[in-house]
Amino acid sequence: MNLEKQQSFTSVLSVDPYKREYFKSISSHLEREVDPVYSKSQFVVSYLGAKSFISSLISVSKNIPEDDLSDIIENKVYEELALDMAISYKINYIETYNHADEANRFFHVFVVDPLNLDEDFANSVEDIKYIDQIIPVPLLLKTLYTKEILDSSGVQCFIYFQENDTFLTVYAESDFIYMKSLKFSLRELHERFCELLGEQTSFEMFSQILSNDGFATPNREY
Repeated sequence: MNLEKQQSFTSVLSVDPYKREYFKSISSHLEREVDPVYSKSQFVVSYLGAKSFISSLISVSKNIPEDDLSDIIENKVYEELALDMAISYKINYIETYNHADEANRFFHVFVVDPLNLDEDFANSVEDIKYIDQIIPVPLLLKTLYTKEILDSSGVQCFIYFQENDTFLTVYAESDFIYMKSLKFSLRELHERFCELLGEQTSFEMFSQILSNDGFATPNREY
C-alpha cells in the first residue's frame, strides 16, 4: 500500500461484505455508516472470509530473479495445490522469513476463486461501486502488533468466531504463520446449543449470553 497515496484520502470506509455493514473513519473518529455512497476522496477497505480462499506456504529458489518471481509463484501454486488451469484464480502472497533455509525463499500465498469474490462482494459493490483493498481475514490481526496492543515476541494462537465463519490462526514474533478455517461458526454453535437444550432460542439471545457471560453463565442448563 502506498501510504502517501492513502493519506490523500479524506476518510476511510471499512466494509463487512457478509453482514453488509459499513464503518467510516475520519481523523481517528469511527462511526457506523448507514447509507454509504461512492466517493473519490474515500479509501475503502474490506476483508475476505476464511472460507472464501485457500492459504498455503510455498518455497522458491533464491536464484529466481525478482522480475520472474510472480510468475514462478503462480505456476507453483497451480501445480502444488492442483488448481483447475481453466480458472484464473486471484493469487496474492507475502514473504515469510522464519525459515533457516539458505537456498529458498518462502511465501504465504492466498488463492481466491474469482466467483467467490463476485459472490462475497456483489452487494457492497452495488452500494459503493469500488473497493480499494481486500485483505484475507487472518492478516487483520497484524494490527494488534503494529498498534502495540500485543507484545510482538513469542507465539500467539487466535480462534476468531464470526456469525458464519470461524478460523484459527497462528502468529510468531508478530508475523503470520498459519491459518485454518473451522466448522464452528456462531450460527453452527447456536444450532447445536438449541439441540442440546431441547428448545429453540433466538440467535440474538444466544449471542447475548456469550457476550455477557461467556462460559461462566449462572444458568446451569446453558
